[in-house]
Amino acid sequence: IIAPLGLPVVPDVYTRMALAVRNLNVDQGDALMVTKAMNQAVILSGANAREAEAGMLQFSQGLASGRLAGDELRAVLEQLPVIADVIGRELGVTRGALRALARDGEITPEVIINAFRKAAPELSRSFGKTIPTLSQSLIILQDKFKLVLDELNQKTGIFENISRSIIKLSDHIETFARVVLAGVLVLSISAA
Repeated sequence: IIAPLGLPVVPDVYTRMALAVRNLNVDQGDALMVTKAMNQAVILSGANAREAEAGMLQFSQGLASGRLAGDELRAVLEQLPVIADVIGRELGVTRGALRALARDGEITPEVIINAFRKAAPELSRSFGKTIPTLSQSLIILQDKFKLVLDELNQKTGIFENISRSIIKLSDHIETFARVVLAGVLVLSISAA
């Protein structure tokens, strides 16, 4: 389960990371573990939702391009310092020295994956000591509810008919709205 970030970019980070490292012998379980560690690092960075989303978007773009440098690195340094620290520890440098390594193309997806593999236990311990915000707690509840519903649907198929009905309704929503509007007009004329 991914840490409660609640941002639409989390799946993007996972997808871009999986694409960037497909030749590095990283399996799905490892990719999920690294993504979870990255999400924990974002929360530990103390970024607000907007900063976290912007930083993670830039970070995922850096992963997809095959190296973290330029604007992508700047966003990580400014908005997600714990991620920068994890990468710096892997490379044996301070956060400030990452810019020079980035110019040389040394902050690759392989370096980032290895950094988060090594840092995952420490990040998990630190994250475990944090107190989730109300928003994060609600995201956890929402995610777990979705998992329960998905499992129920996989076992019973109960939601397939409901989904089909919703899609049919959406296909005919204009007609439905016109019928309701006509009914309201008829009732209002009759009442007058």
